[in-house]
Formats: sequence, structure tokens, C-alpha cells
Amino acid sequence: MTNPKQLSSSTLADIDCVLRVASQMDQLRHAAQTSLLSTTIRERGYFLPSEEDEILANWGSYQYARSALYEVIGSMNSSSRKASEAVLAEFMVGYAAAALLVEAARFLRSFLSEEPAIRSKLNEAQPQFKIESGSFEKIQRSLTAPSNALQIRQARDFYENHQSEFDELAEEIPSLKPIAEIIKRRRDVFDVSASRYVKSRIRDRSQQITKTLLHQGLMGAIYSIQQVGAIAIGSLSTSPMHRPQLPETIANAMQTFIQKGDILVTRKESALTNLFLPGFWPHAAFSIGNQRVVEALKDGVKNRSLESTFQNDAMIVVRPKLAEDKINSAVQRAISHVGKPYDFDFDFTRSDRMVCTEVVYRSFSGVDGIDFQLSKRAGRHTLSAEDLLTVAFEEMHFEIVAGYHPAATEFVLHGKDAKELVRRSIGKKQVDWGRMG
Repeated sequence: MTNPKQLSSSTLADIDCVLRVASQMDQLRHAAQTSLLSTTIRERGYFLPSEEDEILANWGSYQYARSALYEVIGSMNSSSRKASEAVLAEFMVGYAAAALLVEAARFLRSFLSEEPAIRSKLNEAQPQFKIESGSFEKIQRSLTAPSNALQIRQARDFYENHQSEFDELAEEIPSLKPIAEIIKRRRDVFDVSASRYVKSRIRDRSQQITKTLLHQGLMGAIYSIQQVGAIAIGSLSTSPMHRPQLPETIANAMQTFIQKGDILVTRKESALTNLFLPGFWPHAAFSIGNQRVVEALKDGVKNRSLESTFQNDAMIVVRPKLAEDKINSAVQRAISHVGKPYDFDFDFTRSDRMVCTEVVYRSFSGVDGIDFQLSKRAGRHTLSAEDLLTVAFEEMHFEIVAGYHPAATEFVLHGKDAKELVRRSIGKKQVDWGRMG
């Protein structure tokens, strides 16, 4: 191979995410095998409240980790027709993400096959997250079904048929070495019997001929991996092909308006995490001035361009009602957290790993008397983005100063109109919008 180009920042972020999720999945598997189910629970047949907290906390961690893997798979480039080093690297990362997804699903189905108490608990409806009863079974079936394994067989065949090229690429780009190791250790995840594979190929041949997205070789392999994510995501009624982005006019207006210290509460309409986080507005970033934000995403807490927050469908701007020196103090706190990994456990009792809202929580808590109240969800005490909006709605230390949702308005709303935008959506999972502004 020729000397490879530098990997894009998004691919490097995906690599970091996959490695962290692999470690997280190992921890969750260990917890499941050693502490989640005791002999007493088995004999009793149900969970006490304290035991329920632990199982729900671990289930929540699995949901968030799995969502991050879906994002990695969805970001793969299936449109390029050239098998460049960059696209091959994307394929490796996406393939590793798919392997982790299916391995975890198979483990859960196997581990819980004779555990009615825990299966029943995970299948319970969670109305606050708009999760229907039986969702655990539905998700696990989608990831472990033979038809899904057949979809990925093409990807495995492509990887193994070009093993030398991928080994060489991993030597040239050291960050890909641990990705290659993840794939190697999970080689058998997508095994299906030869006879079943042949029968499926014969049955689906006519359909495959008409699939214009299926290119030969690499592109077909990428498409197969994306089907793994699309099948599971589709079972939860999301839109994996949607690419969120504020309209240019809205982004320009927001860029001019946003100030240092502002909290940017955002929403991606198709994000799987919308289902597992409370409220309509699930995410937050912290503006530190000079068109930069401190934001925790799946690749950790980073100092990012303000433009990264414009890769959303909707946004609310919350402004602190504080003196400049207090805002500067909060900004410095936020910057101090840059470099920390993402916290798939959503554990606000520790500060070495963080989620998006925890950056805001730890930056402002105690500044000029600000005291956030944490709420218990899925076994953890947390602060959601919707909690932040509720605080701002009361106009104590913060206020809602701007907002945009494409279904509600063509323009950025300010003042009372922006507050009305929040009022219509707060406490809901879906909103029947009327045009505003």
C-alpha cells in the first residue's frame, strides 16, 4: 500500500469510542456474571429496590454503549466507490463495532436464557423513556437472528479475503492495531452454517440484483455492516439514514448570538439515545467563547468547534444570569474537564468520566449559589438536559434566550417565543408542533 493519509478526526473519534465501549462491555459482562444475580434472588424470583437499582444501572450503561456503536456504524461511508486507505479504515472500525454489538446481544440471550426474574425486569415498560414492554426481547432478537448474521457474512468474507491488506494497514496506522485485535478475538461472532448461508444466497439473489447500493467488494461489505445497525435501530422506529444539521441561516444566526457561558441544549431527531434519555431535549454543550464549546460525546470530553453543535436538528440557548467573573470561573471549570473519557455509566458521583450534562453540572454547581438537584433514573442520580431547561424556565440563575425547531419555526426565536418553544416540548417525548414566529 502507499503511505496512508492521516485518518480523519471523526474516524479517530470512532476508534476511541469502539475501544472504550469494548472495555465497557467487558465490565458489564463481568458484573452480570459475578454480582447481578445471587442465589437469594433466584430463589426469591424478584428484585428488591436496592437490587433493582443495580440491574437498571447496568442495563442503562448497556443501552448507552450500544447507541454509541450504532452511531459508529451509521457514520461509515457507503457512497465512495474507491477502496482507499481511509475507507478501509472506516470499514475496520465499523466491522469491530458490529462485532461488539452482536457479541453482547448473544451473551445476554445466553446468560439470561434461564433467568426469568432479570428477563422480566428488563422487559418492563419504562414510560419516562418511551420504552414499551418487551423491548429487551425485541432488541436481542434483532441482533441475534440468523438473517442478521447472514447479512454480516459478506463483511466477514471481505475482511478475511483481504486479511493481508488490513494487516498492513494496521501496521501503517498504529491506532488501528487494537481495532484489528477486537476483530480477531471475535472472528466467530458472525458464523453461520454453510448450508444456511448458501440457501439464503439463493433465496435473496433476485433481491440483491436490484439493490443499487450494493457495490462489489468493499462497498457491499460496508452496506452489510450498516444493515446490522439499521435492523436493530429500525425495530425502535428511528431513521438511521438521517443526517442532522441546522439550516445555514439558522446556524449563522446562532453563531452570532451565542455567548461565552451559554448552555446549548440540542436534539437530533433520529438519535437512538432519544429513546433512553428523559424528555424531548437529550443533549447539552457548554459555550466557552471564541466559537468553541466543551462537549462530551462518545469520544469523550473535548474542546470542539461551535459548528459541531450545529450538527443537530434543533437547539435551545440557555444563558446564565451571572456576572462576567462568575461566568469566567464556570468556563475555566469546564475547560479543566477536557480530555476525560465519556461515562457510559452516567455516574455523577465520580468526575473522572463524564456525560454531556455533567460538564454543565460540575462547571456551574456552587457558582453564586447555584444548586442543581439530581434526579434518580435507571438506578443513578443524574441531571438531564431537560432538568437544565426546567431550571432555566424558572429563571432563577439561568434564562431561555433563543430556540429553534424546524417543525415549529423557520427562524430563531428569542425571549418569550423561545420560552414558549420550551414550554410546548418540556416533559414530552413527542410534540405536536404549531408554527411559531
